[in-house]
Amino acid sequence: MISVNSFKLMIFQVIGLARSLGKRMQEQNEPITVNAILPGMVATGILSDEIVGNVPEQYRTPASLIVQAIKDVLVDSSITGQAIECSGKDIVFRPPPHYVNEASEYTASGKYRDSLNPDAVMRFGEKAGKVFNGTKSHDDEATECNGDSALHAKLPETSQSQKYREYGLYVSDK
Repeated sequence: MISVNSFKLMIFQVIGLARSLGKRMQEQNEPITVNAILPGMVATGILSDEIVGNVPEQYRTPASLIVQAIKDVLVDSSITGQAIECSGKDIVFRPPPHYVNEASEYTASGKYRDSLNPDAVMRFGEKAGKVFNGTKSHDDEATECNGDSALHAKLPETSQSQKYREYGLYVSDK
């Protein structure tokens, strides 16, 4: 069973992914929008009738509200990188957190990546013992990594594989 704290952590991870990936797709002029729809208490088969019955009617979220939020983002392609909370009777766009200073904004925005050479980053990681292709080699013997590696994708060297590198997904032809 997932604890409440684990559930909250997962929600913040989804919000962070939607915000950062949505922004990145927009910066790259990709025709892809990424948003997080965050439903409130919805009476579905996932929850028992007892739980739903303990929630006052005004705090329950009708499924139709979630459908409306999805329709809104599908109709307006300018909506991307948003955390959209559907709670009670309201659809609310959560504002992103404020940065504490310019250094925080610069780091969080990933602007430092614009001048990075992906191949140099790969070489540095390999020298440091990090693995970017999902396996470590030991004298012609491959062993699975323990999760410290970045995503592995087998792609030929193309402009598309370069885009994957720009998004932080490392590509290997192995």
